[in-house]
Amino acid sequence: MNCISRNTSYIIIFCLLGLVLSISGCVEALKSTQGSRPKRTLYERQRLETYKRPEVKPKALSEDGLKFESEHYLLTFSEDIKKVPKFESAEERISRGLGDLIFLEGQYDFVRKIFGFEAKDKIKIKVHSTLRGNPNDAYTSMSRGMKVVDNQFQASYDIEVNFGLDAFKSRSVQAHELTHAFAQVYALPAWLSEGMAVLVEAEYAGGAQWAKAKRSLETLGLDENGANIIQNWRGHASTLPDRSIETYAYAYSIVSELRKRYGDDFFKKFFALIEKDGIHYKAGVLSASVIVYYMSQAAGEDLVPFFQQIKFNVRKLKQEDILSILAD
Repeated sequence: MNCISRNTSYIIIFCLLGLVLSISGCVEALKSTQGSRPKRTLYERQRLETYKRPEVKPKALSEDGLKFESEHYLLTFSEDIKKVPKFESAEERISRGLGDLIFLEGQYDFVRKIFGFEAKDKIKIKVHSTLRGNPNDAYTSMSRGMKVVDNQFQASYDIEVNFGLDAFKSRSVQAHELTHAFAQVYALPAWLSEGMAVLVEAEYAGGAQWAKAKRSLETLGLDENGANIIQNWRGHASTLPDRSIETYAYAYSIVSELRKRYGDDFFKKFFALIEKDGIHYKAGVLSASVIVYYMSQAAGEDLVPFFQQIKFNVRKLKQEDILSILAD
């Protein structure tokens, strides 16, 4: 009986020893894993695409913390910002302004990687405590002109993005509106410009609502001409307020599907072809058929069937059709 008792005691001791060694091994493995895992900065939150903090050095242009500059942006806080909590001191405004420009320069890298945009002139950003009576409002405006570069005339764009303060505090809104600023020169229809803006909002700024939104290429509905209602959708001026999130998500679905099918360089090629021909100077808002013509060139295959499948009213254009538009 004593022998059995001693044997039982030995078994218990060996089991406890094994358990201790097992736990110790797990702890060491966990430490090893944590040690090898790269640290993420604020600008490397988990996203579909991740970017390191850009190596930029924005600067304050005034001691009162109202004006700032970085490589691609000029940022101005309005005077009435001084009355807003957490923006009352120059130090608070400078800290916020420099941080915002670092984030926006990171977005510039992201947008350039996907769409190939290069800002020829610095984009002006103006932040107001309220904009048109609403702290959540934001809009982008643009005027075109000409300038002389190396004794040659070159198109210039004065792009200005205005934010109400609450809108500007949102990284998602910043990303969305600044994408419009880059794309505005191309006179894109809403389904494409908003789809691009939502892609950047979702995949760079981590816009949470788009992770939950239903994304599908199933037709939302047809207009009186039998075309997909998204084709003539007007974005912010939409006549479909009850389906706002759904329409933005649908536009995002089109853009992300094309990128998925034809690669990360697809939109770069698309915009390079438009820029080469300069059709956006001539055509006003580009029609779906013109856009599909250039997208087909970028993809290396006819995309008319793809757009007809999702009920866009498009026809296959030839080069002479494009030349005719350019000649007008």
